[in-house]
Amino acid sequence: MATGTAQGLQRRQAPQGLSVTIDPADRSRLVFSRRVTLAQAIAFLWPRPPASQSALRPDPAERAVAGTQRRFIIDTSDQNAMLGLWPDVMSEFGSITPIRAKEPAPLPAWLPLHVRQQILGFSLPEGVHRFAGTDSWGDIVVWIRRGDYMRAEAYQEFPETVEYYLAFTEGDHWTANLLLDVYMHFNSDMAYFVEQNGMSPSEARAEIRRINNEVFKLVLEASATITATGASISAMNATMRTMSPKVVARADSTAWRVRFKPLNGKVNVGGGTETPDMTNLNAGNPASGGPPPSSIPNLVHARMEQMDEMFEPGSVTYLFSKKIRYGDFDWPRAAKAAFNVMAPGGKVEMNIMCDADEGIRFLVPAFEQAGFKSVRSDMFGPATKILAVR
Repeated sequence: MATGTAQGLQRRQAPQGLSVTIDPADRSRLVFSRRVTLAQAIAFLWPRPPASQSALRPDPAERAVAGTQRRFIIDTSDQNAMLGLWPDVMSEFGSITPIRAKEPAPLPAWLPLHVRQQILGFSLPEGVHRFAGTDSWGDIVVWIRRGDYMRAEAYQEFPETVEYYLAFTEGDHWTANLLLDVYMHFNSDMAYFVEQNGMSPSEARAEIRRINNEVFKLVLEASATITATGASISAMNATMRTMSPKVVARADSTAWRVRFKPLNGKVNVGGGTETPDMTNLNAGNPASGGPPPSSIPNLVHARMEQMDEMFEPGSVTYLFSKKIRYGDFDWPRAAKAAFNVMAPGGKVEMNIMCDADEGIRFLVPAFEQAGFKSVRSDMFGPATKILAVR
């Protein structure tokens, strides 16, 4: 709420007695009733901070005292900032007429024709509207505000299927699930700010940027690239492919964690047999032999020691390997990681290339100390077979 007075514009929720007037000699100069910081001035003038950092600046003609002063300069040429002012402040500047182009306003190339027609035909009421996305991409979200003019903003949600991201990860399911989790969280945050808090998409992106999430900064970079180029679906996909390694690296450095359930509850931790009905862990170590990771079905590019970073607790019911090399694992850590994600009653059936003495002296104790029951070691040709129950 705000009221106009002879002393200028006052806002009830602002600090008591604070008001502002427009200098009649220079309508870009605002004069507050007392000294305030730049942040306090912005909070008084806008319900949400403007996207441009130059929308308001201290008047250089006035000497600041401890970071405070009375006079500030507003960029009256910044249409977005001016249109975002509190209505009472905007009205003091008089009617703000948006610049009108001779041709209809350009819209992104990925917008389907029927959505473009409804926006440019002014047939959508004020509010947020969702339309089915194109190809594997998510919903198209259109935000409309009406008044003396119509404001329209649109964005498309990022894909929310792991199959989409598998195309960028050489079949690595964990990395694809990490990307899926990042982009789904971004979609969710945008929906929260736009649909629940009433922000425009541009305001929502600015708020996400302000929150300063290092991972989302890269997502915003991808979004800006797509928007700026008016990209087609193929160009959008190319941008996603380029950005994916950066997003994964940033997510890993900021301890972004995503866990999922293995296929059919079964995990093959490596060796000489790839199993299409299981999730296959493979660290891609050339010294270990075996097929290249790109040819492994249902791949998770990781080691057995990382199982509890990859899978949901209690999601693994069967742990398998065939001809896995004894020296490739830290067995106490690997057994504990497996125990952490296996369901009660889950079974271990691992074929490990080692002799009987190594199986009895090292492998059985590792699984027992991790918490497994009924652990036993049997010779199986040139290898040792470890059987255990969670």
